[in-house]
Amino acid sequence: MKKSFRGIFGVMSIGRRLAAAFSVLILLLMVMAGVGAWRLAELNEVTMRMANVNLRIERVVGAWFAETKSNAVRAVVLTYSDDPELKRILAPQLEAATKRISELQKEVEGLMNSAEAKALLEEVGARRAHYLAVRTAVLGMKSAGEGSEALVMLNSAVLPAAETYIASIKNLVDHYTAQVEADAAIAAS
Repeated sequence: MKKSFRGIFGVMSIGRRLAAAFSVLILLLMVMAGVGAWRLAELNEVTMRMANVNLRIERVVGAWFAETKSNAVRAVVLTYSDDPELKRILAPQLEAATKRISELQKEVEGLMNSAEAKALLEEVGARRAHYLAVRTAVLGMKSAGEGSEALVMLNSAVLPAAETYIASIKNLVDHYTAQVEADAAIAAS
């Protein structure tokens, strides 16, 4: 073995031996640079998905969640109160927040990237439609002077509908929080 090793390199001059060793070292460095570039490209893909899709959706759905909770409180106050000044203040806020929530929902729909998220969004949409229908009915009853009937319907229909609607939004928030955490774990690895 010594002889064969010596046979190959023994006939080479020192300069050629050094050139061969540096060539192997340069080849090794090139392979390492290629692997590094490949891993950086993967990291870039994960961080772009996290920043442009999952994190953005998580933020938008979080805003939707907060607006919905605030609007549910406004609807309860409007149903319980007979104060015209309070109605003058809260009714436009209720409608404006409902418009913002619709805009947020459309933004989320445009960013959806998985079948599971789309299924969660469909559930949110169905629960939102039911909640808005019973809320509109209760506020209409209140405006028509049917205050006691409106309070009964508020407690029996609106509050449970609001609770399930808010819970479905929370499920969507949780889904995207998990996606962001998964992306962060992939980026860290």
